Formats: sequence, C-alpha cells, structure tokens
Amino acid sequence: MSHRSCSRRIGTALALILTLGAALAACSFGGAADEPEEEESATIKVMYWDERAFYQQFGNLFMMQHPNIELEVVSTQGMYSPDTNPIDALRKLIEEEQPDVLLINEYFFDPLFQDGLLYELETLVAQDEGWVEGMLPTALDKLRTLGNGKLYGLAPSFSSKAIFYNKSMFEAYGIAPPTDGMTWDELIAKAELFPTDGEADERVYGLDAFGGAGVGGFLQLGREQGLQFLDVNAKKVTLDTDAWRRVAETALRLSSSKAMYAPDPFNPQMGQTYEDHLRMDLFLTGRLAMKLSYSYYLQELAEGMNRLEEAAELDWDVVTEPIKADAPNETSSFQFNDIFAIHARSTNVDAAWAFVKFIHSDEFTKATSRFPVVSGLPIRTEYIRNEEGKRLEAFYALSPSSERQSIPGIERIPSGFDAAFYPMMEKHWTALTKEETTIDEALAFMETEGQAALDAAFANEGEGTE
Repeated sequence: MSHRSCSRRIGTALALILTLGAALAACSFGGAADEPEEEESATIKVMYWDERAFYQQFGNLFMMQHPNIELEVVSTQGMYSPDTNPIDALRKLIEEEQPDVLLINEYFFDPLFQDGLLYELETLVAQDEGWVEGMLPTALDKLRTLGNGKLYGLAPSFSSKAIFYNKSMFEAYGIAPPTDGMTWDELIAKAELFPTDGEADERVYGLDAFGGAGVGGFLQLGREQGLQFLDVNAKKVTLDTDAWRRVAETALRLSSSKAMYAPDPFNPQMGQTYEDHLRMDLFLTGRLAMKLSYSYYLQELAEGMNRLEEAAELDWDVVTEPIKADAPNETSSFQFNDIFAIHARSTNVDAAWAFVKFIHSDEFTKATSRFPVVSGLPIRTEYIRNEEGKRLEAFYALSPSSERQSIPGIERIPSGFDAAFYPMMEKHWTALTKEETTIDEALAFMETEGQAALDAAFANEGEGTE
C-alpha cells in the first residue's frame, strides 16, 4: 500500500479563484459576523482521494476563509489492491495517518461506525441554530439512520434515480406520458405501448432499465426493492422466496419484452469519437421513450444536447422511479456520493468541524453551484441548477429507505465467493431467459449452489488462516 501526506500554504488559493471565476465574484462567504475574529491556529489532516483535486475543489477556498488553519491531505491513492480487503486497508490508513477528517461512502460508513472511529456531530450542529436549514430533510434522516439515530457524518451531495422521458415521442404516438408513483408493472405496460417493429438500428424502444436486466439487473432490482440475497452474519444465501420470485418475474419481463432496449456492449462505435459515443444513447437521438437512470445522467444529457445537432431540441422531463408496492413513498436508490466525518480520536475537533461545516455551508454550495466541485445533486436543493424548469424534484420526492443497499458485514465475505457465485448466477439466469428452466427451479438452484459456494469460501478461508 502506498499513500502520502502533503501540506500546502494559503498562497495556492489562486487556483480555485481561477476555477470558480464569476461564481466567487457573485458570492460572499461572510466576514467577522459569521466567523470568530481570531481563530486558533491548527493543522488538520483531511483524507481525500487526490491532493491536487482536494485543493482545487475545497482546500484553497477554505484556507482563504480560515487562514489560521493549515491543511494536510492524506491521499487514498494506491491504498487498495486486488488481494487486500478494502475496509481493512482503510482501517490501516486511518491507524497510521490519524486523519482528522475522513472521506468515506456508505460502504465504509458502517464498519467505521461499529469500530467507534466516527465522532458524533449532533452537539456541533446544535451550536449553530438553523445552520442545517435548506438541507434536504430526508437526506439528514438517512444520515441519522446510518448512525443509529444520530449524525456521524455529513454529505454535500446525493444521487438517486428517476425516469427520464421524451415528451415528443409520447405526443407523436398518442400515448399518455408517465407519472410519478408508477409501479414496475405500470411502467413496463407503458413502454409496451410503443411499436416494436423495424430494424434494430432504426426502430424505437419504450424503455431502457438496467441495460436489459440481465442477472446484474435482477440482483440490482432486488436490492432496490429492499432485498438482500446474503446474510453474512448467518452465513446464509437466500433467493428462493416469494419476494425474490416477484423480482425475478419483473426482471424476466424486462429481459424478454421487445419494447425494452439493451445496449450492445460490443458495438464497434465505442472506440470512436465522443460524439459517436453520445449517439449510441438512443434517448438523445429520439429513439427511446423512457430511460431509468441516476441523476448523474443529467450531465450526459446536457453534453449531448450541446454537442449533437439531432439532440439540440430534445424535449424531455422526469418523473419518480418505479415505486415499491409495500413502501410507495420510499426509494432504495438514494445514495450519498461522499460522506465527510470527523475521526473520533481527532485532537483538533473544532478545526475539523470548521472544515466540514464550510463545505456544507449555504455560501459554499451557492458559490460552486454553477461550477460544481462535487458529483451528484447538492443536499441544499435550492442550488440544483434547473434553468429549463424540469421536474428535478422527482429525484428527491421519495424518502430514502431505511434499508441499506450494501450488504451488512460485506467486508467479511471471503474473497473467493464472488468468483464462484456470479458465474453460477449468470448460468441459471441465461437458462431462464432461454426458457430452459422455470423461475421456481432457477431460484432453487441459485440458492442451493450459492449456499454451497459461500460454505466453500468460508471453509477455504479458514484453512488459509490455520
């Protein structure tokens, strides 16, 4: 494992001024009324994936506002390797470098929380009454859910899914457009109203979801319905259930319906220009009525409309993703791109909080809204860019589910399990799509053989440690 810890002084702040340009000129980050007149000198270590990116995105501007706080970057580059458990690698980095501010995601949050390595933020947040106003309340609820009812981290942005739809196509074919709160059955039925005749490279399609819903789409759809196929603590694989059967029925319908579009991963155009890559997106070229995608697709959509003449006048909008029948007001696709937390052993909590608070502030979010420095949609939803007046609230109209998409205890899964499990799943799913087996038979095989693969992986792991 290789990593480095580096320092920079406030003089490098010029780089961010050049990056943000007009945005900084239009925004004020407050003066003496907002910050203490004399801030104590401190040096804090911040964990981030790349030193240069950190200063361009956060560090330079922070030091302009907090000249008495010096920053050091603990880079996570080179931390991971194929034969190393990523959570163990992160634990080792934290133990060796003792960063004050941790950059993690939901995958890493629970193990570090269980280790007692995250500092509770509720008291710090309460010191600034009204500071969290403007943040998406349901996002804060999800962060508190991760911390068993209390805040142990904050996230400047989030991602979630919605259904993008081509308004002109619905008008042309006389089909009512999709609406918020549709079920999967309703969405598929809507897609199947579009014609399915014509050559593959010329015809229109009703829906692109999960790239055709192979076995990966089947498992993803299950996770988004709140299901887990693996219980690490019980060392048990579960797939032969009524709930997974319903998911398989939906995924199989997505795979087999002629109205569904499945991109060809071997399309020769993939190696050509960026414009050719964009033209492979049938939604941009007017041949796809609906596309289920994360909010990051907004950027590709904007790129396509700017670069492709045929996409310049694309008339689109969004509605909420398909709902779960047993929890129609919830979504399991809501996720945080980055979570900033304070190390529980930090000796510079006040300075660390000043940094975390700064990058989640109303002023910082406003200043960077036209030149985003974080991926996803800002948790301060007022600053989601929406010049065209689209229904972007569809991305946060549903409340984040309390169920986690990542498998609890995933770091304890033996490394050999995936290599045996996923090819087995692919084999039975392929047989199912070819009508060589039934859903009941396929799920029974998947569970039985998946359990055998898990048992063997744990057994091999035990032999390797003796």
